Amino acid sequence: PQHALPDIFIWMIAGAKRVAVARLPASKIIYSEMKTAAGSNCGQRINLFMKNSYFNEDIESSDYCA
Repeated sequence: PQHALPDIFIWMIAGAKRVAVARLPASKIIYSEMKTAAGSNCGQRINLFMKNSYFNEDIESSDYCA
């Protein structure tokens, strides 16, 4: 079975290359006026820990924080 909402991808771009990515489930940040239907991180500032982009294998392994 598929999820009803797609994931959200946030890319870190340096120059013209995608160097890091963070994946966030849309269900965590979705807005709703009903508290029970809103995502757990809706309306909140959150920390994302970026991972190396799979498209850039020539870049050495390192962690990014945004």
